[in-house]
Amino acid sequence: FDSGAMPFAQAGWPRATGGELPADFPADFICEGLDQTRGWFYTLHVIATFLADSPATKRVLVNNLLLDGQGKKMSKSRGNVVDPWSVFESCGVDAARWAFVSQGHVWLPKRFDEKAVAEGARRVFGTLRNCYAFLAMYADLDGWGPGDPAPAPAERPSIDRWLVSRLQTLTRQVDAAYTDLDLGAASGHLAGFVDAELSNWYVRRNRARFWKGGDSDDKRAAFATLAEALERVAQLMAPLVPFLSEWLWRGVTGAGAEDSVHLTAWPEADDALVDAELEREMALVLAAVDLGRSVRATHDLKVRQPLARALVKAADKEDGRRLARPDLLQLVAEELNVKAVEVTEQADFRELSAKPDFKRLGPKLGPRMKQVAGLVKALDEAALERFEAEGALQLELDGDTITLDRDDVQLVESGREGYAVAGDGRFVLALDTQLDDELIGEGRAREIVNRVQNTRKAAGLDVADRVVVRLAGSGDLLAAARRHEAFLLKEVLGTSLELVEDGALDGATDHEVEGAALQVAVERTEAAS
Repeated sequence: FDSGAMPFAQAGWPRATGGELPADFPADFICEGLDQTRGWFYTLHVIATFLADSPATKRVLVNNLLLDGQGKKMSKSRGNVVDPWSVFESCGVDAARWAFVSQGHVWLPKRFDEKAVAEGARRVFGTLRNCYAFLAMYADLDGWGPGDPAPAPAERPSIDRWLVSRLQTLTRQVDAAYTDLDLGAASGHLAGFVDAELSNWYVRRNRARFWKGGDSDDKRAAFATLAEALERVAQLMAPLVPFLSEWLWRGVTGAGAEDSVHLTAWPEADDALVDAELEREMALVLAAVDLGRSVRATHDLKVRQPLARALVKAADKEDGRRLARPDLLQLVAEELNVKAVEVTEQADFRELSAKPDFKRLGPKLGPRMKQVAGLVKALDEAALERFEAEGALQLELDGDTITLDRDDVQLVESGREGYAVAGDGRFVLALDTQLDDELIGEGRAREIVNRVQNTRKAAGLDVADRVVVRLAGSGDLLAAARRHEAFLLKEVLGTSLELVEDGALDGATDHEVEGAALQVAVERTEAAS
């Protein structure tokens, strides 16, 4: 009874309110465990009905059971309970909070595995910290700070305007999820944005803008855009992970201890900064890039090895038209490390075949299943392409028309000779796997760049230090380094390249590239300012 009277008792009703109902009655929501259905939820409802002819809350959220890592209910008798303080000590309070909310709706059972808690925090929080560390490092080198002048969003490059627009869309998505009390959706939107778009796309695509010399509008636009993104993420994450968001907010804004992210106004999307078409275009680029990366991974094509071209066929002709824009094709080409990207309406680079799902077709067709499976396997490529486009396949058998869908028949794609192919329903993408001497040499040069960067890091050099690069080792590797000298020096901030054709390099570190020996030595010639 005492807990059920809480909405009234906490306000001193009726005397302290002059007979008026408490200002926060009924509450927006209440959240407790499943066992409170006949406990607190019940007494709240009964007392509120008697006293105010109203429910005590607008919504009720019910926590379900807490399970261990194997999906078993936690209980003292099983000995599988977890000491929360040890989890807070090892993983952090925010990591524990994130582990719960990121598993979906509050009313679903939740698994709690300390390893999974740590991994989730590493993947999301670690990525966010790295984004901030990147901004802080180069802002410190350039003397850039919060509030410094920067071009207005409309005057920034397209990739900046895309990120600013995505921040408005993200704000709407997260706000709607919080309004629906769907914390799983809110955390999902934030995690996806931080990983796929902020870190693995915006920061990685724009590294050169931050580390290039001089003070330009382009560099200031990059600093301002990344800072704005981190500020907004801190605000949107604040209800879920209060400590990490506070740290991020103070770091990015330079706010003092009295200026908490939790005291800022809740962010609202600015319609004037939304560019829906630009977001659609960049989504196409990201989808094509993800598919191309999966093709490289599946077919063991090294990411540093340039390829001649990529061929893309879009399921939607309008998507194909958008992607065919030269600036978008250039983004895809750079990300997939290919010399050219071609959008085509004909997928001549692949072979299609069909694989019937016998477990599904058996109950559906009975004794006619084998005959239908034979008809499916006999379909020519034109029929399979129509099925791919329309999603329905009609077959004639003994005077009957049998209609099958994508759940009944799986389309299998394979590349023709010289191509590696994959599709995701939106695109079919092929990489031309044929290599000539020029491509092989450039691939070796990129591998050398990687080994030089590793040597710089091991030597403790600052990211802005300029160096003399000395190489010794395999003749093929040295030839590739000489042919691509300008590219190599640009990538590693080198001032000059020295090659030792015969003999060893004193003080060098030993590396290996495709089984060939490489020695690398770097010497700082100009310190970072």
